Amino acid sequence: MNNISKLAAVIAAISITGLASGAKITGIIAFTGTTTLNGSVATATTFTSFSDVVVANFTQTGDYLGTDGSAVTMSPFTFDPALAPSPVSPLWTFISGLTTYSFRLDTITEVIRDMSGPIDKLTVSGRGLASATGFDDAIGDWTLTTQGGTSRISFSSAAAVPEGGTTAALLGLGLIGLVSLSRRFKR
Repeated sequence: MNNISKLAAVIAAISITGLASGAKITGIIAFTGTTTLNGSVATATTFTSFSDVVVANFTQTGDYLGTDGSAVTMSPFTFDPALAPSPVSPLWTFISGLTTYSFRLDTITEVIRDMSGPIDKLTVSGRGLASATGFDDAIGDWTLTTQGGTSRISFSSAAAVPEGGTTAALLGLGLIGLVSLSRRFKR
């Protein structure tokens, strides 16, 4: 077996191994519910409790499709001046069918306090790790907006780049094709 054939065999074996791993969870989901802050929007530093949180109807995409109305458990946390506890694990979790979904909040990326309108609005954004039964974890962005005593919580996670197994499989197939062509020209 020449060196190119050996290399093609190794790459093919690596790509088959890579393809056996699970897919990363992707999609967008939103929740609705209420929250209690430890002060006014202008001074609050902590979400002290959440209640009546459910997956909002018709807001899901990707791997979150079909989870409408699922009851969500959310953990209280401090967002200002720093995230506490850190990480918040899980920030939210719910079960739909046989799948358990959750999100671990690792960092706060932005806190916006808007007192310019008739109702004060607080928006807290962060980044963390999305998990779901049967999927590989994926990095996701999270935003919570609260105004007038109600909350709108949205979350998205995306895996835009193909995992290494797909890339290796395509490279391996290309090399196997080159080996086949070189053998045809030798005859």
